[in-house]
Amino acid sequence: MLINQERFYDDALVYIKTAAELLSNPATKSIGREMIIRILGDCSEKKEQRCISDFDKYRSLLKHLVKKSGLYPYLSTEFDDLDLEDIVIIESNKPQNSSGFVFHSAQSKVYNYIIQGSNVILSAPTSMGKSALLANILKSERYKAIVLIVPTIALIDETRKKLTSELGDYFEIIHHNCQSRSGGKPVIYILTQERIAKRDDIKDVDLFILDEFYKLSFQYTKKDKFKYDERVISLNVTVLNLIKKANQWFFIGPNIKNVNGLELISDDYIFVSSDFKTVAVNIYEDSFKSKDYDGKLSKVIEILESRMGEKTIIYCSSPSKANKIANDIVKHGILGEDLGNKLLYNWIEESYDSEWSYYKYLKKGIVIHHGVLPRSMQHLSINLFNGEAHNVLICTSTIIEGVNTQAKNVIIFDNSNGSAAIDKFTFNNIKGRAGRMYRHFVGNVYCLEGIPKDDDSDEVDIPFGLQPECTPLNLIASIDEEYRTESSKERWENYSFLSKIPLKIIKNNSSIDILQIEKAYELIFDIFENNFSLYKKLLFKRLPEKEVIELLMNLLVTVRPRALSKSDIKLSNNNSDDVINAISTKIMSYLLSDTLTEYFKEQFKHNRKNPRDGLSYSASIDSEMKIVSNLFNFTIPSFLSLVSDILNDINTENLVILKFDYGYLIAQFENLKLPSGFSALNEMGVPHKTIEKMRVSKPNIDENSLEEVRFFAKNCQLNRKLLDDIDKYFISMARI
Repeated sequence: MLINQERFYDDALVYIKTAAELLSNPATKSIGREMIIRILGDCSEKKEQRCISDFDKYRSLLKHLVKKSGLYPYLSTEFDDLDLEDIVIIESNKPQNSSGFVFHSAQSKVYNYIIQGSNVILSAPTSMGKSALLANILKSERYKAIVLIVPTIALIDETRKKLTSELGDYFEIIHHNCQSRSGGKPVIYILTQERIAKRDDIKDVDLFILDEFYKLSFQYTKKDKFKYDERVISLNVTVLNLIKKANQWFFIGPNIKNVNGLELISDDYIFVSSDFKTVAVNIYEDSFKSKDYDGKLSKVIEILESRMGEKTIIYCSSPSKANKIANDIVKHGILGEDLGNKLLYNWIEESYDSEWSYYKYLKKGIVIHHGVLPRSMQHLSINLFNGEAHNVLICTSTIIEGVNTQAKNVIIFDNSNGSAAIDKFTFNNIKGRAGRMYRHFVGNVYCLEGIPKDDDSDEVDIPFGLQPECTPLNLIASIDEEYRTESSKERWENYSFLSKIPLKIIKNNSSIDILQIEKAYELIFDIFENNFSLYKKLLFKRLPEKEVIELLMNLLVTVRPRALSKSDIKLSNNNSDDVINAISTKIMSYLLSDTLTEYFKEQFKHNRKNPRDGLSYSASIDSEMKIVSNLFNFTIPSFLSLVSDILNDINTENLVILKFDYGYLIAQFENLKLPSGFSALNEMGVPHKTIEKMRVSKPNIDENSLEEVRFFAKNCQLNRKLLDDIDKYFISMARI
């Protein structure tokens, strides 16, 4: 089914008159605005083709309707004959301290609310221009200390790049916990909630900004079953603390119609739910069954052949599905011969493996992007897709969590994310990647399984405010008593009366289910009481023996039985000993390797000699990356922090004077075997391989200082012998 035809009019004048009528009615204004965007797109396209659009004869009327629709930026880019009224409108919609940027009407409205000191919740489509709005708010010079929470490390870096280019001279930008505030400039902290929680230098906050605020809400299954999400809890705890601390706050997110639960904390805010878009979208709807892979693939091939040379994003449910789609597109041979850039391909082959699926598809013009990829490869994917040669990007849910790109076309291959169906809210977020202001006035969205049914996914229920009966106790523990509901007070009193777990441990590990904390405490205390010699082995300072690693992994799978599933490690009663031994062996190999690259090469070599049942060698490479990304980089350090807190409490309560320190081990996992300054550089997009080359020279710097590391990296770019052209390309792309 085609909802919006690309040939969108029969008679130009009739079309313009219809748009004018729709713009005059508040209920239909957004439809009228989209019609104006289509006209502008037609005029722009015809101009590029050196043709005359049917609408060009009505330029004066069109300009009037552009103003009426609030699309003020297009006045200066699409029209040459500006009169005094046009100039006044343009100038009155420019933000403070910005000579060239022009707001559209929705941006101006929100900007004025913020500048006047109001707390604002903004919900708007992807193409509304929220990033530009934020940058110009910060340019106003009203704020000296700003905290900006984003949900992922990818978004930390994307936001860093945007704000550094526009605000780097005025603000000190802190985006990694190895950085300390110097105090010389106003400061912007761009961090995830977990990193905010680990800092003790955030005192007075002028403006608190929460990006993607919908992530405050818990998700529920179709049967209204509560889905526990540890990151939702940590986000609620951090946001609650910052709302109380900040002079002003600003929440930003897409496609939300209603927000419930803030009133318990604050009712002093303005909720703006805007449908203002700066691009139009054609929606093409099919009705393939979810399991009809061949039918959907045939449709993808058809679309790509008809859109040859245009940028196309293909969304699918998982990394393995992305690889399968890419492989089958390549088999059809529609993308031509191998692309050039042999230096880049040789670099990837040497750094990883020639049989890695990412490498093979990249050569054919297909870019893969998902959360399992090393960060530098994620950066490379977007940089190449935003360039000229690679026109197809296949990605997973990262499309709405850190991919800074739009395309002419978006194909929604699966109506699912992993095994769960996507809701209407997620669908709208994916759809919002089609089209781009000034570049693609009109985008195309192909829904191969149809459009999800309307639901209530566009409402956000904030747990720390509503505190329903299903609210996890570890969240209630972190809510000050004055903000707890009567039900929550009663639940917490009943629990704390019976529990021996100190409140400090629960708060320090608020993202971990309280029953899992209880279980961990019980198991470790049992070791203390019944096997003190084994307990003493847990009290290490740098690296533990394999016996201790096995003990810790045994504790992990007992306390958090689903912890390994995110790394696709299947655990059952029949294979638990084998799995624990295999994972412990990997961990010891990782800890004893000098570099992450060395560890990967060792694992790849082992997998080539010892193939796993049902898993190709190429797939085993992605599997190893998934273990590092999910288990090593996140799950293990989080669990070690809990174990460390429990050991500290048991030692204190029982007067055990043996000292231990898990800090080094946690850093080995969190920083992926790099000093923290170089770890920050890696997050910015510089590959491990490049960093390892730089460190061979044994630089006389503080490797835990990002500023010293950044200065050193810039000098390395000038060293022809130390780094090759591809290494320098990555450093340049990182915009350090």
